[in-house]
Amino acid sequence: MYFAWILLISSFEAFRPKPRADCPDEDLALTCDSYCYKDFVECKDSCLSSGCERECLATYTDCYEVCPCFSKCPLGCADCDNSICSCVSPQENNSLYKQCIDEASTEFTGCVKNCTASPTCYENCFSGFMKESEKCPCNAKCELGCPCDDGYKCQPFITAICQYSSNHFGYVMSADGHYKEDRFYNRSYPFLHRAGHALLNGQMMIFGGDQDSKKIGRIDGCDLVDTGKRLINNFYSYYGALVTVPEVHEETILCEGYNGKSCESFDGSVSLAISETKEQHQYSCMALYENQALIIAGSYTNGTEVLSVSGWQSEAEHPEGDLYGLSCASVDGGVLTIGGYSGGYKKTVYLFKNEQWTLVGELKNNFYFGSMMMFDDYFIAFDGYGDYQVERAEWNGTHVTSSQTLSSHEVGCYRPIVFESDPDQCSQFCSNDFCYV
Repeated sequence: MYFAWILLISSFEAFRPKPRADCPDEDLALTCDSYCYKDFVECKDSCLSSGCERECLATYTDCYEVCPCFSKCPLGCADCDNSICSCVSPQENNSLYKQCIDEASTEFTGCVKNCTASPTCYENCFSGFMKESEKCPCNAKCELGCPCDDGYKCQPFITAICQYSSNHFGYVMSADGHYKEDRFYNRSYPFLHRAGHALLNGQMMIFGGDQDSKKIGRIDGCDLVDTGKRLINNFYSYYGALVTVPEVHEETILCEGYNGKSCESFDGSVSLAISETKEQHQYSCMALYENQALIIAGSYTNGTEVLSVSGWQSEAEHPEGDLYGLSCASVDGGVLTIGGYSGGYKKTVYLFKNEQWTLVGELKNNFYFGSMMMFDDYFIAFDGYGDYQVERAEWNGTHVTSSQTLSSHEVGCYRPIVFESDPDQCSQFCSNDFCYV
C-alpha cells in the first residue's frame, strides 16, 4: 500500500489539475496554482510517511481549488475572493499596488533630481525604482497580491479630518506612520465642527455638531453631504457618545450627555427614542461590549452601563473615578479605554472584560477628547486636546506591549473623524473653489 501511494505521488505531476480551458484569467490561475504546487512539493519532500504525504496532498487540493478557474472559482476572478484576483488590472483596481508604485516613483523622481548630468546616476536611480517596484503587490516578489511575504508592507490607511474655527486638518496616514499626505473634503466650516461620526451600513455618518446639532450627514467620496434626516436630540461629539451596534439591521446608538440622559437609535432611515441611561454621562465614550452598547464614565460619574433589551444596566465603575474626555474601542471580548481627565490628564489604558476593569498599559502621550481605531493586534489613537499626537500601541490581547508616536496634529480638535480608507482617496480632488492634485 505504501509503495502504491509513493507511485501515485510521484506520478502526480502528469495528472496535475489544470484551470478550465476557456479561463478568462489564465495567467493568474496558473500563477496561483504554481504557488500551491510549490508548497506541496516542499511539504512532500519533508515527509517520512504516507500519512504525511496525504496531508500535503489534501492541503494542496484545498489551495488550488480556490484559485481562479478551478472548482471553487469557476468563473475566474469574477466572484472570487482569492488575493491574486486583486491583480486584475491593478493599475486601476488595486489601491495598495498604486500606492506602492507611487512611493517607488516618488523615490525615483527625488533620486533623479539629485543627479548631476550623469547617465550612470540616472541608471542607478532607475535600477532602484525597478528593485522597489518588484516588491509591490502583483509584481515579482508579491505575485499573489497582499499580504506580501518579502515585499511591500500591506497595511491599513486611515483618514483623519477635523474642522475647528479657522484651523482644520485632513490627511491620510499609513498604519505604521511612514506615509502621511494631506487630503481635502468639499464642505465649508463648520459642517464637521464638534460633530460625531460612526460607520453605519458601510457608510461614514456624521451626527450633529455646531453647524446643526440635529443634522445627519455622511461622507460620499470627497463630499460631505447633509442627508436631510434629523436626530431627536441635540448631539455634540464632546458632550455625547455614540456607537454602531450589529442588530438585525445595524443601528447607531447616540446618547446626548449635554442636558440629561436621553438616548436614541438611528438605523439609516429614522431615529427613535430609546431608554435613558441611569446616570448622566457627559464627556463620556461608548463602544461595543459583547455586541451591546457600553457607555463609560463622564464628568459627573464613574459609572459604566450596558444597553440590554430591558434598558441600560449598571456594570463595574471605572477605576479612574469621574473620568471624562476618554476614548474607547472594542477588543475581543472586551473594551479598552485610553486617556481622559480625572484630577489630571491620563495616559493609562484600561480593559473592561468579564464585567471588571483592569489596568493593562500606559501610552507615551496624553489623550483627551481623542478618537481611536482598533485593529487585530494594535490600536491607533488620535488626540483631540491633549498632546496633539497620533500614537500606535501594540496589543497582545491582554496588555499593551509597546507604543510609538507616529505623527501629530498642528491644532486641537474634539473627537477627530477617523476611518479606514484607500491610500489614494481624494488625492486628486476638485471643488468649486479649488483643486488638490
